[in-house]
Amino acid sequence: MKKPAILGGPIPETVVPISQPTLPDFERYATELREVFASRQITNGKWVERLERTAAERLGVPEVVALSSATSGLILVAKLLGIRGTVLLPAFTFPATLHILLWNGLAPRLVDCDPETFNLDPDDVARRLDETVSALVPVYIFGNAPDWGRLEPLLESRNLRSFSDAAHALGSRLGDRHAGGFGDAEVFSLAPTKVTVSGEGGLVATRNRDLAAALRVARNYGNPGDYDCVTIGLNARQSELHALLGFLSIERTEEHVAARERIVERYREGLHEIPGIGFQKIAPDCRSTHNYFAILVEPEPFGLTNRQLKRALEADRIQSRIYFHPPLHRQSHLPEMEGLQADLPNTDRVCARVLCLPLTSHQRDEETDRVIETIRAIQESAPAVERALDGDA
Repeated sequence: MKKPAILGGPIPETVVPISQPTLPDFERYATELREVFASRQITNGKWVERLERTAAERLGVPEVVALSSATSGLILVAKLLGIRGTVLLPAFTFPATLHILLWNGLAPRLVDCDPETFNLDPDDVARRLDETVSALVPVYIFGNAPDWGRLEPLLESRNLRSFSDAAHALGSRLGDRHAGGFGDAEVFSLAPTKVTVSGEGGLVATRNRDLAAALRVARNYGNPGDYDCVTIGLNARQSELHALLGFLSIERTEEHVAARERIVERYREGLHEIPGIGFQKIAPDCRSTHNYFAILVEPEPFGLTNRQLKRALEADRIQSRIYFHPPLHRQSHLPEMEGLQADLPNTDRVCARVLCLPLTSHQRDEETDRVIETIRAIQESAPAVERALDGDA
């Protein structure tokens, strides 16, 4: 049996990374890049247009707008939709989901998560609705689609706007519908930790052609071309260099998601018999991108907490992350957080147990098996591992 490094076992020479971009062929990128350089058109050129058009075709939506980041896309969508008042969002999400509301002067109201899917709980959404609420920001946690079957009728009955933080979800589906086709708009990230990458960048998918046209003006300071600005905008353009990388990457999105599905299945097969290990629930009709692979660590049967397991894996040079801790209702430094504290027991429970393991689209089976074997060895020696960790503290 493997001896964990925390107990004096051999320290591996290589690191298993929590995340890495799987990049397109460099020579192809370099060939196209030479043409971009020769044209000297490094913004607002053909690759931004090709990326937008290709993404729209693949997602089955009329419009996709490329921007400098998903955050800038979310900020501008909230602005251009004319959102006012209170907006509901999950507490279990990356802080950017909240920040885009604060940038727009909106009043956030936090919602608890479903303890199995990690997505916002539609029942808690309904409980927290009142006459001040104008919109909802669903989030695709790790690529897992929200429960649109319950959310869409609720939104329609209350005449609420919806714009999604779909940062993890380019390539996700629910039934025969791609992420990108729900609500007023859905915003994807193309940052380096995502399945589809452009270096930095984001895509806004929408069925609203007027919104798309407004976004294309707003991403250029709100300037329609004559410097007589029609809205308060941003410098949120995506460069040709990033759009080219994004175009070459989106060509392989389906391939990368399929690779991740296979790796996740290998993880599940190897981990499911280990006491105290659980998994994020993915609905049968949902295809997740598995932007991250999350397990739940139940302290009593496993013998360690998620934080202790994380530290033990670090000794074996295996990276892991506790996303998203602290959750939004436990953030403590920003004065804007005052008044956002709420009783969200499911979010607290998930944050105390969740741990994201290494997952890349090019991850080798031996790397996956190394993670599985190490977790099994750590659990089988949990009391000794706990003593060793206490000694290091």
